[in-house]
Amino acid sequence: YGSNESIDGPFELIAAGDIVDFAAEEAWPRFTQNATPIEFVNTVAYAYYRVLFTAIRDAASANSMQIAEVELIGRPAVDLFVEDFESYEAGTDLHGVNGWKGWDNTDGAGAPVSDALAFSGANAVEVVGSADLVHEFDLAGGVIEFSAMQYIPSGTSGTTYFILLNSYDDGANQDWSIQTTFDLAGGTIGYMNGGEATIVYDEWVELKYVIDLDNNTVDKYYNGEFIVSAVWDDTENGTLGAIDLFGNGASSVYYDDITISTR
Repeated sequence: YGSNESIDGPFELIAAGDIVDFAAEEAWPRFTQNATPIEFVNTVAYAYYRVLFTAIRDAASANSMQIAEVELIGRPAVDLFVEDFESYEAGTDLHGVNGWKGWDNTDGAGAPVSDALAFSGANAVEVVGSADLVHEFDLAGGVIEFSAMQYIPSGTSGTTYFILLNSYDDGANQDWSIQTTFDLAGGTIGYMNGGEATIVYDEWVELKYVIDLDNNTVDKYYNGEFIVSAVWDDTENGTLGAIDLFGNGASSVYYDDITISTR
């Protein structure tokens, strides 16, 4: 069982079933010490867990067992994409560089690498004015975490967008799953399919999306706070096709450490 509310629950069932080692035909000899690995699928990182052993075969005074230690070990995440902008010279236009390009492969829609601000290292990408910067992906199925660090300076104006598409080709097959809207002067953040937040200025803030491509859902987070769950793709492609950092004529917004990892 797992819970994100309290050590006292309420708890959600994660997995249930017989433990093969505990139900073997031959009983273990007395005073046997065993380590029994148990694997189960868990797509939610809970803060609190409860493990229950509810029965033992042929329970009697001569057939009992003591469970001394239970360890919960998660599978390590695997990075599928990492971009920290450190491999480029400051001032580099990213159109046509390392998989980055302007929307519809348009030359003037790239964005510059900047050393004015960075979350890690020396560089970030500056999304400003006509920037409409795209990177395509070819991911299908599974549960992934898409994370990006964002910096919005105070005193900025206009509306800028962080977009994830489930499918993208230059000039065709462009289907939005995430469109997060930042009203720079008003200080508000809007999300497709509901949810809102308030912009944190002059700090690096994490934008995080936990995407279940098998079950067609996405959980949206801003600055560590859960915002809303939504349907990922109304056409149920089960894919992640591209990121789009759209300046929309607005003031400068900076992004760094864009990552996609398994969950």
